[in-house]
Amino acid sequence: MNNLSDHPLFRRSTGGRHGGGTALTEHGQWLVKIFREGEKKFQGVMEDLATDREGFNHLQNIYKRFSMRTSARNQFSGKIKKISRGSVNAEIKISLDDHNEIVSVITAESVELMELEIGVEVYALIKAPSILLTTEASTQFSAENRLCGVISRIQAGEVNAAISLVLPNEKTVTSIVTLETIGKLELVVGTLAQAVFTSSTVILARI
Repeated sequence: MNNLSDHPLFRRSTGGRHGGGTALTEHGQWLVKIFREGEKKFQGVMEDLATDREGFNHLQNIYKRFSMRTSARNQFSGKIKKISRGSVNAEIKISLDDHNEIVSVITAESVELMELEIGVEVYALIKAPSILLTTEASTQFSAENRLCGVISRIQAGEVNAAISLVLPNEKTVTSIVTLETIGKLELVVGTLAQAVFTSSTVILARI
């Protein structure tokens, strides 16, 4: 949720008497309050619409489309900072916050169809298997994107594991790696690491 918010909604803590956990930030508490108030008003509107069955069904279908879900594990919201146009492709630089940026390469046609320009808010989607992890800052990769953070969770399976990194400003990024990689890099919770991925793996969406 922090990934899609302009300000952190909750903060994580480790250790302590109860082994750590999460707590709502002041911004998160304010947002919950606004949501509760809006929920009451929305319920009243829906009750009024219920008398118009055809209109209600149409609105419900539209809402479902707008609430479309994606299989991409990593979803970030940000604003376009720079657009470098080419004859076929365009490089889009997206500012997630004061600490993190993501670069995506899409077709020039997509830029026009999505009406992208500097300052426009977009969503960046990256599938977890497309992200590599490294613990060496000096390691050279051809990938344009590097997000630095601390490993906060390792969910291991029989062959692979999902590893989540907490980035500055409480955003998270998740990568799927092999158990062999975990052993080779000696990855444990608390390890400093970098999530590396190419610009071509970043899908952009706009509401």
